[in-house]
Amino acid sequence: MQIAIVLPTFNERENIPHVVARLNTALTGLAWEAIFVDDDSPDGTAQAIAVQAQQDPKIRLVHRVGRRGLSSACIEGMLSTDADFIAVMDADLQHDETILPQMLARLQQDPLDVVVGTRNAKGGSMGCFRPHRVLLSQLGRAVSHVVCSCELSDPMSGFFVVRKSYFLEVVEGLDGKGFKLLVDMLSAAKRPVRCGEVGYTFGMRRYGNSKLDTLVGLEYLHTIVNRGLSRLLPMQHTVSLLAALFCFAAHLSVFFMTTRITHASFMKAQVLATTCGVAGTIVFTHFAVLRQQRFGRLEGTSVLLFACVLGAVINLVFAHSLWRDGVQWYLAGPAGALLGATANLLVSRPLLLASQVLSFVGSERSSKHLVDLPDGHR
Repeated sequence: MQIAIVLPTFNERENIPHVVARLNTALTGLAWEAIFVDDDSPDGTAQAIAVQAQQDPKIRLVHRVGRRGLSSACIEGMLSTDADFIAVMDADLQHDETILPQMLARLQQDPLDVVVGTRNAKGGSMGCFRPHRVLLSQLGRAVSHVVCSCELSDPMSGFFVVRKSYFLEVVEGLDGKGFKLLVDMLSAAKRPVRCGEVGYTFGMRRYGNSKLDTLVGLEYLHTIVNRGLSRLLPMQHTVSLLAALFCFAAHLSVFFMTTRITHASFMKAQVLATTCGVAGTIVFTHFAVLRQQRFGRLEGTSVLLFACVLGAVINLVFAHSLWRDGVQWYLAGPAGALLGATANLLVSRPLLLASQVLSFVGSERSSKHLVDLPDGHR
């Protein structure tokens, strides 16, 4: 096996036959395999891959249940192959598979660890990227240079070929979160990384929807910060802290607008601002964390709601006490909001963790019960 191509998928059913056909054309004459790692896509992506695997022995499926995330999917796929060289690319037809032989040849001929498909160097182009996506890519490129131990024109690329020996050298130090595995791999190295680049034009997505959203940006920034802080800040703590700051900022904005514009009484303004802060925190945390976790959106949202309500009560009681004791309104309101946000942060993390552990234990018991059943009753 000369090269394995790892393709993480989630809701890419319509793209599967096209990407398989393109790989067969581009890799003619090479010994290769394609490993699709699907995160239990609800659109039937795994079934579409299974059909291709039945027709072509070079196609393999790793079907993950209960786990999500592009980087972790890639890592599982890369660990499942014996090939000396491993390519990572998307299954959405935006990466140019025709440069794979050239990327492989670079690694075979030169003492390189990684060859990256770049959109920012000679022969590369962003294609029809929208201006804001280009700006985000350039910003991410600038930030990533802080932690990467090599110079690349496109460290945000999700299209690269790596020497298996280098991957095994850094795999235990990988964060495994988010969408940008390349930055994670380069920043995990304890020595200068030998990199090469091959230009390509970024294609247009024909089917399905882009997975780029706010969470991707948060996870990318977390990877950078986490490297800089030597892994002292877990992702869950980062999001919890951001949620608390978001609650505090939302509260202050509504509080001062209400008191200055509508001239509402102190407690009316405090109650309205607290309600907005709680609602904003629930929405922020739901979209940033709970929708990505299988342990239960209902349980997670219930825990978060309890923590927010508790924080709101503490906020209102403390602010009212300060105001009644003669503290100026513009100090009493923010002081209550700060204490409430702090209480929310301190209470929500242990409760969410407990909910996650209980759900995991329940799923493990269910799995054990299923394994113990006779074959005819499974």
